[in-house]
Amino acid sequence: MNKLVVTFYNVGHGNCTHIITPTNQHILVDIGSLEEYSISEFLRTISGQIDMLHLTRPHKDHLYDLARLKEVGLSPRILSIYRRAFPVKHLYNQRLYNSSNNQRQITKWQLQQSLDKKIQQTANDFYNIYTMPVSWNSNPLNPEYNSGVTIKIDFPPNKYINPDDQNSYSSLISIEYYDVKILLTGDNNRDMLKERILDDTSDLYSLSQYNLFENSLRARNWDVNLDHYRLGVKKNSFTDFIMNHHVLLAPHHGRTTDFCKEFFDLVNPNLTIVSDKSIEYDSQDTTSDVYNNNNKKGLVVNKMERKVLTTRKDGTIKLMIYENEEYEINTGIKGSFYGYD
Repeated sequence: MNKLVVTFYNVGHGNCTHIITPTNQHILVDIGSLEEYSISEFLRTISGQIDMLHLTRPHKDHLYDLARLKEVGLSPRILSIYRRAFPVKHLYNQRLYNSSNNQRQITKWQLQQSLDKKIQQTANDFYNIYTMPVSWNSNPLNPEYNSGVTIKIDFPPNKYINPDDQNSYSSLISIEYYDVKILLTGDNNRDMLKERILDDTSDLYSLSQYNLFENSLRARNWDVNLDHYRLGVKKNSFTDFIMNHHVLLAPHHGRTTDFCKEFFDLVNPNLTIVSDKSIEYDSQDTTSDVYNNNNKKGLVVNKMERKVLTTRKDGTIKLMIYENEEYEINTGIKGSFYGYD
């Protein structure tokens, strides 16, 4: 039976999503990795090919293993990037050594500097090499090339870009197979998401009207169905792009400081996936609570209904969607090799 496989690898604080279409097209969204293990080495053992690499934003946690990907012979056939965000600058820290640093700290810093320069150089090499347009007939985004899998990419319009904020370049990817939809995000910040939604709906529904409508349905114990808005939402608008997905990869690693309720309500997911490492910041501490409390649905995972999965606790997460619209979700065993297998 044909199936679409979407794997959210456990790469700590970073993103790496692996899409395998029914026609065996391998599409990577970001190439984050842990320091201890190379995701590229693992990918070489299971696929041997990368048909397309899409980078949601030019930042280290989304590019970390890019140089290694090239070294192991997995340079992608097609590169998808937001060219306005390139060439990459200032990926590494050029601060001077502090005299109080001991030699071990300085050596570690020097090694990190060397790696960061290598990542930046590889990203910019790719930017300069991948310049030829791709034929639609051989494009992994072509549904006919993928047994009906539809993959769409949203790049933020220039009016929303802040050159001093790399997060503002973050793109979104919508994947659909037999009416099951998955929305992948980058480090999209709350203010920009809200601004784009309000710009779309300003002449249709004000935010206050939206909230009143939703609250009135809940007061009558009706299901809140955001399809009511589709009649008024402009086709091919940002709002139309994000509406009604079954699975959401949380923006900015699920940071509560970038949780946008207007965005989340329109996406209306059954399940949210958070790709992040062990708790280090206060904004991580309540991530699951925020997404759980705002989620009205859920999906069955390992015989339990779950609204939120995190690579931090659940390891690598594999979602399989079959042509009869059935699905299967497997989670990695914490402590297994890198959570990949």
